[in-house]
Amino acid sequence: MQSRAAAEFLAAQYRDGTSLRIGVQALFEDVVWGEEERSDDAERAWQQLGLHLGFASTRPEKLYGTGPDNLWALSAARCHPGPLREAEGGRDELRDRAGQQPGPLGGRAGRP
Repeated sequence: MQSRAAAEFLAAQYRDGTSLRIGVQALFEDVVWGEEERSDDAERAWQQLGLHLGFASTRPEKLYGTGPDNLWALSAARCHPGPLREAEGGRDELRDRAGQQPGPLGGRAGRP
């Protein structure tokens, strides 16, 4: 599923290997940490990277005003976890419809 999504996205975006290389390089050039005025570029590039890798990729904070900057999931249905809220201490915490908590490094604990 993920490999098929990545292949379909890449085929739609790039005409050959050279354009793929240039496109991915441009994504990484947009990821600049520590410059507030470039944060939107970095978050957009991170979202695009998720799509390149075959994930459903969204920007909940930009869409809903709360939640993580970026959220990747193996399917679009899992990429919209329901209510998002900002946890104490500034760390993003997600609760999906099943009440799962994020695992270490932002991964999902519990069922896939």
